[in-house]
Amino acid sequence: DFARLDGRLANGGVTGTFAGGDGRIGKVPLLLSDAAGDWRFLHGALDVTGALTVSDAAASPRLVPLAARHVSLHLAQNRIDATGTLFAPASGARVADVTIAHALASGEGHAALRIPGIAFDDKLQPDQLTRLTYGVIADVKGSVSGDARIAWSPAAVTSTGAFRTAGADLAAAFGPVTGLSTEIHFTDLLNLESAPGQIATIASINPGIPVTDGRIVYRTLPGNRVEVTTGRWPFAGGELTLEPTLLDFSAEQTRRLTFKGAGMDAGQ
Repeated sequence: DFARLDGRLANGGVTGTFAGGDGRIGKVPLLLSDAAGDWRFLHGALDVTGALTVSDAAASPRLVPLAARHVSLHLAQNRIDATGTLFAPASGARVADVTIAHALASGEGHAALRIPGIAFDDKLQPDQLTRLTYGVIADVKGSVSGDARIAWSPAAVTSTGAFRTAGADLAAAFGPVTGLSTEIHFTDLLNLESAPGQIATIASINPGIPVTDGRIVYRTLPGNRVEVTTGRWPFAGGELTLEPTLLDFSAEQTRRLTFKGAGMDAGQ
């Protein structure tokens, strides 16, 4: 839908401007709004350039609205090809480069997202991009990069992605964390569900007593939950082990963890 569309004949074609554009792609749970820019129809092809806003269509949005700039769309022979770049609205930080292809006849298409590296610092924090981290982590220092793919058809939407960080520092409810490194592979990116067996290494956690060189095996589940298969740390000449647990971050609540110590030297 468009609030305004105008055009004029020029150089054998039709050109014009548009504003107040809204819409979505098939069943993809993302909303497109505030689209504005220029269009041209020439030699059987439509070309559009401009900017718009991309928002989460979920009833309780997981992502903040992102600004899509440098958007370029080409429609010819019943196929749409488009590119653009997503930016964080508050800080202006570049989030992702997007390439879209869509076949009008079949209703099938895909979007490829490349995240070259989001740097978190004093100007940008994760809760400026997603509400899911609010109250869970803060004061993040580090970067996240990765790639994602969303594919759709009249029957279904699928989404996958892989994201990584190396040596990140942050504050958590249980104390400061330094040197967090992980690469997470999502099997359902839109619902934040990962494959099992993801591995994170942590240089140091300090809940009052520093614990170093940790290795955690985990997976993420829909509903903002994290299933921890195991966690292990060398500690006091022995080993500290975290028992399997399910951490639910969908609501503020008490979370209980069970640790076991083996072979520890009381003198250490």
